[in-house]
Amino acid sequence: MAIIVPNTASIFGAAACVVGSENKWVWLGLTTPISSSGCVSWSMGPSTTSACSRIVAIAASAADMKMYGPFNSPCGVSAASLGGTGACAVVWMKQ
Repeated sequence: MAIIVPNTASIFGAAACVVGSENKWVWLGLTTPISSSGCVSWSMGPSTTSACSRIVAIAASAADMKMYGPFNSPCGVSAASLGGTGACAVVWMKQ
């Protein structure tokens, strides 16, 4: 069994499509500052507004980081409904 190791990462402070994530292994997450909790909804698809299948919804308390995966979507992934002051959606990807 091969071990999949991410070799690139992105951080988003607002809803965003992860460019180049089509057919790639991705780990999806959320990080929050000390002062605020947050949430994000990760979906399959190139757009945060299209009718995409939800992969995972993440909620985190203040000063927390959560990561889930790996996932592989033929149409890529996007982050939507990012909430919380200072919360950031995080994606690690195997190029």
